[in-house]
Amino acid sequence: MFSTAHAHTKTNGSFTLEKTKAGDVIEIWVLGYDEQVILLTQSHIDSVITIQLESRTMLLDQIVITKKLNAIRHIAKLDLHTSPVNSSQEVLRKIPGLIIGQHAGGGKAEQLFLRGFDIDH
Repeated sequence: MFSTAHAHTKTNGSFTLEKTKAGDVIEIWVLGYDEQVILLTQSHIDSVITIQLESRTMLLDQIVITKKLNAIRHIAKLDLHTSPVNSSQEVLRKIPGLIIGQHAGGGKAEQLFLRGFDIDH
């Protein structure tokens, strides 16, 4: 019989699963890490288990968007992880319809072009 019981980790990574018994299977997965499947034995039940996840490259097929998730937060986190932002100009470049142009030569500010507007300065 398949159980849908689940647990979320605390900030230190620890978690507790209630009503487990020998023979149960635990699936552990988080974005950016290899999935682990553990078949519980009686020794697991009687003691604390330490689980070490191996990091891996994030794949888009790992992301599932449902009503229960805050999809914007998850997508923004993935976007920042895959293309980190190093300056305020890089943040502005992510805005749809905003184009940033650099003047030739130094000492001048960038030109900002916003779709639908005619801005001179």
